[in-house]
Amino acid sequence: MDQKTAQKWDVIDIHYPMKQFLEAHRKVDSAFSIAGFALAEDGVHPGEVGHWIMAKNVLLGLGENAVANAPDMKSAMAQIPNSTQLLKLIAERQNVMKDAWLTASGHQRPGMKTGLPLPEAKAKATEIDAQIRALMP
Repeated sequence: MDQKTAQKWDVIDIHYPMKQFLEAHRKVDSAFSIAGFALAEDGVHPGEVGHWIMAKNVLLGLGENAVANAPDMKSAMAQIPNSTQLLKLIAERQNVMKDAWLTASGHQRPGMKTGLPLPEAKAKATEIDAQIRALMP
């Protein structure tokens, strides 16, 4: 964030909006003497709400103001034709590449699928990218 001023970088802050959201929920939790809310159940990996806060702020920072009042990704995507199919393809592409990279790196993450060899995964991702582009408005 310091580089925004020092180096005149374009910076999109995702930390502060997440911190604001978490602080607001902690106030509600404390008012009811309940520790019921966390953006990251494991303290590291944000869940759906945390990811939406980050994505929404990146999109807003890039000038995509149509998401300003969207409470979640599903609402934001509802305005886009073929959004259900697009989200399915995006998830498929992400899973293909995630599994391939974890396998290629030798990662021993419990419960993960063995991924395709990277060249095959990249070819599959290219096919999925074409399907995504074909569905884009």
